[in-house]
Amino acid sequence: MIKNEYKMQAKVLLSGHWSKCIIVTLLSFVYIFISILLVDIIASLFYNNIITGILLFLDAFIILPVLYSATICIKNINTQQDKFSYSDFTKISITNAKRVLKVGGLLFLETLPVILLFVLSISLLIWSVFQTTYIYVLSGIISSNLIIIAIVSFILTVIFSNILIKKWILHLISSFVMDEEKDLKMMEVITKSKLYLKNNKKKFMQLSSSFGLWNSLSIFTLGIGYIFLIPYMKLSFYLAYKSLDNK
Repeated sequence: MIKNEYKMQAKVLLSGHWSKCIIVTLLSFVYIFISILLVDIIASLFYNNIITGILLFLDAFIILPVLYSATICIKNINTQQDKFSYSDFTKISITNAKRVLKVGGLLFLETLPVILLFVLSISLLIWSVFQTTYIYVLSGIISSNLIIIAIVSFILTVIFSNILIKKWILHLISSFVMDEEKDLKMMEVITKSKLYLKNNKKKFMQLSSSFGLWNSLSIFTLGIGYIFLIPYMKLSFYLAYKSLDNK
């Protein structure tokens, strides 16, 4: 089954269930927003950047069970329609929190350096482009050094963004593994998820790249499009996961 067939099958399954999936996605947004808001309120009491950084770091671990629950609920809505209720969102998040924090927390720590490098590279890219434009407008001269910095930072941004995409796919796979193989321990889930991704990297990366235009449109709509795109993407990846030959 090629990537377009996963997406077509996802559309068929989502037909008639879009409203539930959108509500689940919105619920996850609300939970995350409230979590970040509480961190911001608590951090404002201390006026300390270090404490604020620690709270934001810990907040990521609070958000992980919410993201896991949204993924599983979207999957269940379209594969177990008669068994789903909105109360499952909170239930799944709470009952699986410990396991999700162990697996997701370790994957997050593995991803954190890449996130920081990606932010650094894209910041450098924006700065170099701005500086090149500013100098050119003022003097009509293009700085070769800035051009080199812009090119290098662009290449690094592309590299780190591809790594982040793989990490995001790995996170999705680990969610499906945790949900369907509840007897596995933390390291077993991670090892198995990495093996699935390694043996099927081309399939998952092609599927991910096929959503490139949709991601761009969602960003263009200030993120509103993700309310519809997230269920579509997660269900497509679940169907790809279910089709793996080495499962």
